[in-house]
Amino acid sequence: MPDAASASAPGRTFDPFGHLTPTQRARAADLVASLTPLQRGRVSAAMLAAWVEAESRFRAAATMQAQVDESSSLKLLTRDKEGRPVPSPYIALMSGAVADMIRIARALGFQPGERAAAALANGPTQ
Repeated sequence: MPDAASASAPGRTFDPFGHLTPTQRARAADLVASLTPLQRGRVSAAMLAAWVEAESRFRAAATMQAQVDESSSLKLLTRDKEGRPVPSPYIALMSGAVADMIRIARALGFQPGERAAAALANGPTQ
């Protein structure tokens, strides 16, 4: 995992991954392992934690939406109290998580242009 940022209290450190579930911590470790040396030098642990949280929200909402769609003839929709079809609330959760992931991805260098620049900086690969 990336090094933790210092907390305001002397002698104490802040663990940006402390609130993550074991599954989320494993995902964060996978992300750290996949970063290029250039990316590792400019990525904060807090940004990685934010990515993992957004990705987790997206996966949870997508899983729930898939369960709803499985038993419904109205894909991506649900019914309100009056029985009218309305957008599923999981769609809004998924959209919000994706928007967060796109913003964080730019900062983490997950965009194609950033990956190409990182590859050039790191030299040829075999």
